Amino acid sequence: MSRACGPCTACCTILEIDELGKAAGTPCVNLDPAGHGCGIYADRPTPCRGFLCFWLAEADPRVPRVKVA
Repeated sequence: MSRACGPCTACCTILEIDELGKAAGTPCVNLDPAGHGCGIYADRPTPCRGFLCFWLAEADPRVPRVKVA
């Protein structure tokens, strides 16, 4: 894998994370309000660590332009 996470935070919204009590489709409470991604990135739960989006999988080059509010 040659790509790394960038400014897109779609994974912080679309995933259901039981460890955090987060429902799918809702923004994670750990999203950095300044727009710098995950506020607990180093200690993020297993589902977050294991998620492989299209961007990281190099399957879709358009993903970094996706905006999730």
